[in-house]
Amino acid sequence: RSFWYRTEFKIPADFDKEIIWLNFDGINRKGQIYLNGNHLGDLDGFMHRGHFNVTQLVDRNGSNTLAVLVDIPRTPLANSGITDKVWLENTGKSTITDPWMRSKLVSRSLAELTLQTEITNNGDSQSKTMVKGTITPGNITFSQEVDLQAGETKTVKFDKRYFPQMVVNNPKLWWPNGYGEPHLYTCRLEVVHEGKTSET
Repeated sequence: RSFWYRTEFKIPADFDKEIIWLNFDGINRKGQIYLNGNHLGDLDGFMHRGHFNVTQLVDRNGSNTLAVLVDIPRTPLANSGITDKVWLENTGKSTITDPWMRSKLVSRSLAELTLQTEITNNGDSQSKTMVKGTITPGNITFSQEVDLQAGETKTVKFDKRYFPQMVVNNPKLWWPNGYGEPHLYTCRLEVVHEGKTSET
């Protein structure tokens, strides 16, 4: 049968930026989402993710009620429920969505990097947003300014064609167990909206 999930929560005291988001990392297979009695929307798909701007619906000082009605499985052997994390996020007006990094190992001594992400202006007026990144180790830095209309989303891409620093000389490789160390590189992304860090 269909099943209700319900919880109450308060907004963290350090949420001092403009926008509050409610995120779902996975519902299987269909869920109706309600916050403080308001229907936010439905997630319909296997491990479907959700991202909702709840700024105008939450009580920043009191208690909030989240309820999710998960639909009965419609196929044999299908599990249903909230399968992954449900979490709150606080950002400024510019946000990052689904950044990904691709590395091409040209040789054991050279790797070429490509980073792509979507940047959204969630504000109600045109803005310039600065996208900044740092890859470590190596302290590789890159940045680009993006003009965005209100509500607009653009794809931003960094690669060696326009950003020659997007290469790693003598890269530390990720080796399978028993073959060597599983080295990791880290990329920190930041968007700056009107001079203030909006999201990292």
